[in-house]
Amino acid sequence: MGQELIPEMAAGRRLLAAFSKHPGAFHAGLAAGQGWRMFGRFCRGEMSWLALARHPQARIALSLLSWV
Repeated sequence: MGQELIPEMAAGRRLLAAFSKHPGAFHAGLAAGQGWRMFGRFCRGEMSWLALARHPQARIALSLLSWV
């Protein structure tokens, strides 16, 4: 359980931190085509927090948002 749950929780915390610090930028990323498709996949249960946070474009965005 720890091998699956702990990484998911860490990814969720990272996404929440980015959203909390920069909600406008976060929403702008979701409004883009790729971001919206990934959000849809997450809402349908096709993508986990961890998979979302590990996606190459999401990783770049999260890295940039963590520096600002």
